Amino acid sequence: MTSQVKTISFRGGPFFSVIPIAAFLLITVFVLLFKGVEQVETMILAAMAGISLGLLFARNMAEYSESAFSLMANRIATVAVVCWLWAGAFSGILAHSGLI
Repeated sequence: MTSQVKTISFRGGPFFSVIPIAAFLLITVFVLLFKGVEQVETMILAAMAGISLGLLFARNMAEYSESAFSLMANRIATVAVVCWLWAGAFSGILAHSGLI
């Protein structure tokens, strides 16, 4: 069984394909380091902002959206995201209980 890999092209060439992850990292670093906000919601908003910026620069928005959503539904990615959310919830519980 072979899977066909779709190539998504961006306006501005391959350099602009870095914009979603760069936006995520810059927003996250700015908010977490400079504002001191340590919440999972900040990371989720930064991720959604990065995905949205990528959508603006994609030549074919439908292919970009389909690829993004199919990757979000990937079993391996879903396990990683759920583990990340559990870790955030657990750290919040520990912080509010005064154990850390």
